[in-house]
Amino acid sequence: MELYQLEHFIAVVEEHSFTKAAERVFRTQGAVSVTIRKLEEEVGVPLVVRTPHECTLTEAGHALLEHARRIIRLRDELQSHMADIRNLVSGRVTIAAHESAAQYLLSAPLTAFHLQHSNIKIKTSLCDGHQIAHLVAERDADLGFGIRQTNLRGLHAEMLLNDPIVLVVAPGHDLTRQRDVTMADLCHERFFIHSRRTPMLALVDRLFADHRVPFNVAAELANFETIKQFVATGGGVAIVPSSVARPDLEAGRLVAIPVAQLRIDRPIEVVYSATAALLPAPAKLLELLRGWRWNRRSGPGPPRRRRRIGGSEPIAGSPAA
Repeated sequence: MELYQLEHFIAVVEEHSFTKAAERVFRTQGAVSVTIRKLEEEVGVPLVVRTPHECTLTEAGHALLEHARRIIRLRDELQSHMADIRNLVSGRVTIAAHESAAQYLLSAPLTAFHLQHSNIKIKTSLCDGHQIAHLVAERDADLGFGIRQTNLRGLHAEMLLNDPIVLVVAPGHDLTRQRDVTMADLCHERFFIHSRRTPMLALVDRLFADHRVPFNVAAELANFETIKQFVATGGGVAIVPSSVARPDLEAGRLVAIPVAQLRIDRPIEVVYSATAALLPAPAKLLELLRGWRWNRRSGPGPPRRRRRIGGSEPIAGSPAA
């Protein structure tokens, strides 16, 4: 049973004529008659009583009419819903991101996306950096956003920006009066760190160990905002992603101290499936992320480079979370 057969049947019933039904569905009268005859053969019972002046329904025809109208109505509703998704009238997009990326990098582009497409539902799933690619690969997220992913194949990854780490101190801290600061100058500093053991923190630990400088942890805190508040008191220092520090640096609440040996890049990527096409809403958000000016003061970010996770193409910079 085909949908066009049901449409022709409904037209015959509502027009009370094969001739008028044929005009309505843009077919010949003979074609509509053949359609109804084949429909009757398929269901195994007569549906229409044909007379020279009109056609009436049998009991089976009345039963079929009710179902036919329901099926065509559902078809129309489905087509309308698909058109809404296609035209970004409705839909959803799910993003997997780690804390610093979600709070300090994604908030602005997601706000812009919402203003442009307010009917699209946005869901951000916070996770550890190494889980991002896994969630995308398992279709639990449309897009992954965060540090460079290396643990899964079958995904495309595009570098959007570099978010290096930075040493931050309170205004007036002794380090702000030194012209050149080295790792050795940090041996007596008290550090405020994140309580989660991230790859970035592990990399910092190794860097201090390689330079044989003690990494004195004064407090392990729950989030970056608390870390920055502790630093602002002048009781210690912190090493955080530059995106985390930027608002406080621009407001003068914190000061960034360049340390030659403390240069760690954090390539921030967006990842998505290499095998399944994105629906319109995630595809539109990906387009926005590609063109976003992440650092408004310095102009457009680095050229976008696409790679398949697990492939051989390198991306400059050392990964850190």
